[in-house]
Amino acid sequence: MPSYPKSKVIREKKPFEVAPRVRSDEYNTRAWRKLRASILMDEPLCRSCKLEAASVMDHIKPVRTGGEFWDLENLQPLCKRCH
Repeated sequence: MPSYPKSKVIREKKPFEVAPRVRSDEYNTRAWRKLRASILMDEPLCRSCKLEAASVMDHIKPVRTGGEFWDLENLQPLCKRCH
């Protein structure tokens, strides 16, 4: 069976496909890493499914829409599937 070369069409990303990064520099701080580790240690399972280990810290109300970055009530540990 003959094989055809893959198309080299470059698709432009539309503006709505990439969420804007807000405060991405704060994720690289020692304070964030300590807070994240502390919450994941206290609550090791995903808050949504409660079946898998949590590996992602999620802002319940996104920071870009007005959620507070450092508010503990706005953070929840999730597995990658639920995130």
